[in-house]
Amino acid sequence: MTIRDPIRDPRSTFWPRLTRRLLRYAAAPLAVAAAVYVRHALEEWLGTGLPPYITFYLGVMGVALLAGFGPGMLVTAIAAAHVGYSILPPSGQFAIASPIDRASLAIFIAAGLFLSVIAELFRRHREKATAYDREAAVRSSEEALRESEERLRIALEAADLGTWDLDLATGITVRSLRHDQIFGYRERQPQWTFETTRQHVLPEDLPIITAAHAQALATGSMALEARVLWPDGSLHWIHLRGRVFNDARGHPARLIGVVAEITARLEAEQKLRRSEALYRGIGESIDYGVWVCEPDGRNVYASESFLRMLGITQAQCSDFGWGDVLHPDDAAATLAAWQACVRSGTHWNREHRFRGADGNWHHVLARGVPIRDGEDHIIWWAGINLDITSLKQAQEEVRSNEQRLRLATEATGVGVWEWQLSTGRIRWDAQMFRLYGIPPTDDGFVSYSDWSAKVLAEDLPRQEEILQDVVHGRATGRRDFRIRHQGDGEIRYIEAVETVRANAQGEAEWVVGTNLDITSRKNREAALRAAMAAAERANNAKSRFLAAASHDLRQPLSALNIYAGLLKNTVAPKNRKLVANMQDCLVSLSALLNDLLDLSKLEAGVVTPCVSDFPIAVILTYLESIHVLEAQLKGLRLRCLSSPVIARSDPLLFKRLLNNLVANAIRYTQKGGVLVACRRRQGKTWVEVWDTGIGIPADKTSEIFEEFKQLGDGARSQGSGLGLAIVARTAALLGLEIRVRSRPGRGSVFAVELPLGESGSVSPVTTPPAVSATPLRIALVEDNRMVREALVVSLQRLGHEVVATATLAEILTALDARPPDIVVADYRLTGGDTGYHIITALRTRFGLELPAILITGDTEPMLLRSMSDLGIVVLHKPLDLAALQISLEDLTGKVTSEREDGVDQRSLRHSARHSV
Repeated sequence: MTIRDPIRDPRSTFWPRLTRRLLRYAAAPLAVAAAVYVRHALEEWLGTGLPPYITFYLGVMGVALLAGFGPGMLVTAIAAAHVGYSILPPSGQFAIASPIDRASLAIFIAAGLFLSVIAELFRRHREKATAYDREAAVRSSEEALRESEERLRIALEAADLGTWDLDLATGITVRSLRHDQIFGYRERQPQWTFETTRQHVLPEDLPIITAAHAQALATGSMALEARVLWPDGSLHWIHLRGRVFNDARGHPARLIGVVAEITARLEAEQKLRRSEALYRGIGESIDYGVWVCEPDGRNVYASESFLRMLGITQAQCSDFGWGDVLHPDDAAATLAAWQACVRSGTHWNREHRFRGADGNWHHVLARGVPIRDGEDHIIWWAGINLDITSLKQAQEEVRSNEQRLRLATEATGVGVWEWQLSTGRIRWDAQMFRLYGIPPTDDGFVSYSDWSAKVLAEDLPRQEEILQDVVHGRATGRRDFRIRHQGDGEIRYIEAVETVRANAQGEAEWVVGTNLDITSRKNREAALRAAMAAAERANNAKSRFLAAASHDLRQPLSALNIYAGLLKNTVAPKNRKLVANMQDCLVSLSALLNDLLDLSKLEAGVVTPCVSDFPIAVILTYLESIHVLEAQLKGLRLRCLSSPVIARSDPLLFKRLLNNLVANAIRYTQKGGVLVACRRRQGKTWVEVWDTGIGIPADKTSEIFEEFKQLGDGARSQGSGLGLAIVARTAALLGLEIRVRSRPGRGSVFAVELPLGESGSVSPVTTPPAVSATPLRIALVEDNRMVREALVVSLQRLGHEVVATATLAEILTALDARPPDIVVADYRLTGGDTGYHIITALRTRFGLELPAILITGDTEPMLLRSMSDLGIVVLHKPLDLAALQISLEDLTGKVTSEREDGVDQRSLRHSARHSV
């Protein structure tokens, strides 16, 4: 590495010299300008007529003394030209007319030359004197330096330091013999440069050397530690320290310093640090407060954890006194025990409390031993202080938990037990003895036989099996069993919960569990089961009663309908209103029975939805057409707003659901109107029925969907009380949501969710081509003569052959060996016989595939479900002839006519399916 000397480099001095010279010559015009300004000022003060060169002599003298000969002569020339041009007449030209002016000009020039020469001689003499004084000072300094260097060399050799002197211009280093020895050489090397030093430094530490050198040039000093490789390959640590010295011009010229080998010192420091870290780590990891004190109690040393425990510093350790922080209840006894320990020389071992740095009382376990010198005198005591506050708190928490557990078990009646598998002994708490009525033992232990003797004999084998499974991990520990209480002899139910506690090898060692008397709970459960059974029997009785009532009422209802029709045409005109009122009563009774039938079919689960896409507008139009007259008669306005929405559901069931809602709204609305419309809300489409009726209280909205539940004083006379119950069950069957909003006296809103379909899937209604009629051979069993004759006449009019009787024996005789195409039988027959028996007997004789229709007035759900499972179609009274014809066609696969009397047979067939 080559460092250029700024003193010897002409390139580094040319521009400074040129600058200084230019500044000296620049002083000449400035001095002339100043002299001109002063002259003008004097003329204004003293008037004209001043000597021409009076102010210019001072400028020449000053510049010559300060800047030298050249600038002085330049001032003289500029001043002579200015005076000759501007001051001497004729003014404004270089033509001097008067001889005296020429003489004064010559004198001024001669004087300027003289002054410049005298000033230059004075300046040179001054520089020589200064140089002589500087040289004398340098010689004196060099002598003092040599003397200092000798003393420094002696001191460095005594300190085992090597010296070095780096010439920054050449990079050559002058060094002592110890310097080369520190780098691993026995003798002084012929030449050493800065690059030689870099070659000996470990490559990983070269950036340190480079950075230190740059720091020295920037700040004037350097200090570093680095690793060097000796010629024999060994690795050593060195410490370099140096300082930059400048030349006469103030530029860095030399870097002088010392070097020392610090390998042994660093290894010793590293060992010391490791040792201190080891002991500090041990002390901190075990969270002990380590201390050393003198026999009088003054502390000599305390670990960091001990200082943190007390809230003091190491400097305060020697003045610390335990009497200031000990708990008042422990202070006297603890200090007395310490004095006794010091006198006897025994080990220190005591628990006490003190106030810690956090201001709280801490429990501490203190242990110490005496340290003796060679003459067996105790010189120190050393020990540890362990903060056991958390342990004391845990012990107190355990005691508190045990107390709470004991109180809890006594309050709840839970007994706790532990079974030691190795000895077979079982330890009970006081509650266990009370549960079993056994007097408590002194040690709380009982034997396995003591427990097993109290368990009922029929429960014991299973309990022992469960216990073994729990011990071997094959089952969870929760079981019920019965015991006989030793005190009163009563049988009690016990609920047991246990868990296994294993040893370090994973083997079951203890079984820990609880016992709880659940006799009262068992009794309540038995009473609840009995109540539920009684409720189930009552519900079945209700269903059977409704079924029987429906059957018994429907039988005369059919006859009443016929008689009313005949009577209407025969009575006098004045009595026809009475007949009309009687027919209205029959219609209301039929509606009640139909509602009962619909509800029973829904409860039986025999109605299967037939889902398809259909326009909701058709249903809305239908609702308006059948209810508008009823609304007008009450003075109400009914509006069903059309909608282009395509719905996807069972159209017949959905129409029946909406029909019940609209009928209910009209029934309970006295003024105003009813509105039916589709609306989109919360991402769903709803069909909403609005009315201005009596409204529903908020606490009654859930009750209106119950059977026979009606609100209001006169509600009972307005309907059967089954409409909304049928709505709720139909919506559940279709999977639809129903919402109700109402304000008493203002009206109600019933909203039914409307699933959306696809418009392209709706097929136009077309009338299928007519099919020729095919007569059927029908076996009819009906014990009511009037109903039987009416059915025979009706079926024969349709072209069928009917074999009709009242009993099973008669139908078997009448049919002979010729099988019928289908059998139609009434459910309830005289003599305890049923239509099911008729159908079973005929299927046994003519084949199980024989189609069958059962006619009944019963609404019992179980009957509907059981007949559906057997493939028997159930039709209800009063019997609809069109529905009967559709069922005959569906069961036999024979179609008599697609349309009869203007009735759409496909719609009737759909109605017939849903009536099953």
